[in-house]
Amino acid sequence: MERQEPKLLKDLLPQLIQESGWQTGLLHADILDAWDRVVDEAVRLATVRKYVKNHILYCHISSSALRFMIQGSLDYYCKKINQIVGLGTIKKIVLR
Repeated sequence: MERQEPKLLKDLLPQLIQESGWQTGLLHADILDAWDRVVDEAVRLATVRKYVKNHILYCHISSSALRFMIQGSLDYYCKKINQIVGLGTIKKIVLR
């Protein structure tokens, strides 16, 4: 077995993430975190469940009144999330 030159961990992590298939999971985690950063505190606290599927962010909001109030801001939130995690990542936000 031949010895190899030492490598920095920061150089190996992107390769490990790509080879292990963790990119999608990490991207989804970034999207869910971005939702919490983009919306105000009342919406963040009322969001009881959120997940990403097929480039759509699904958010379950516990308050129907709050859900109705933010319905018109979904395009804005979508743009802000895409600015944070990468353009075109989220195509649509669905409230439930």
